[in-house]
Amino acid sequence: GLEDMEFASEEEELKYMETTVELIDACPYGVYAGDETGLYLDGSGWEPEEGYVVTERDWYKEGINHTEFTFGKPYVDANTGEVVVSATSLIDRSDRKNMVASMDVFLSVAEDIISEINVMDTESGYGFLVDASESLIMLHKDSSWNGTEISTSDSEPLMAQIAGLIEEADGSVHLIQNDGL
Repeated sequence: GLEDMEFASEEEELKYMETTVELIDACPYGVYAGDETGLYLDGSGWEPEEGYVVTERDWYKEGINHTEFTFGKPYVDANTGEVVVSATSLIDRSDRKNMVASMDVFLSVAEDIISEINVMDTESGYGFLVDASESLIMLHKDSSWNGTEISTSDSEPLMAQIAGLIEEADGSVHLIQNDGL
């Protein structure tokens, strides 16, 4: 990845980032990155407008606190009008000053993937997407849950149970039954 590679120039680094575009269906614009010096590199070829300050962007502020890719809060993309969530991380590079890399995940694509999940071959079973590091529901069939946090003290017993299983992270498959959700 960007952390392990050495590039002869910004142009070479940008060419590498271009290879990430459309690599993952849910991240059609690939990886972009910036650092404290104002450097901004975008594999999709998008160029920011004048006055764009990398360190003031939400994706940068989120990523500066993460040492591995972590989802932030969902937002509406200004270009497409679709709900996206940025996965960001601080990149440990000796040639960059506090470089953050980011990729935008389009939840509509992730929703299609999740809707195809068949849980235990049942009609009523379903999956939903949780960012375990933030205990944040990213995508649920009932969209009112999207963007909400869950915890073991959640008033909804199902979510409290799921939060507990996430904390255990034992790698097992758990079948949970609930009438309400």
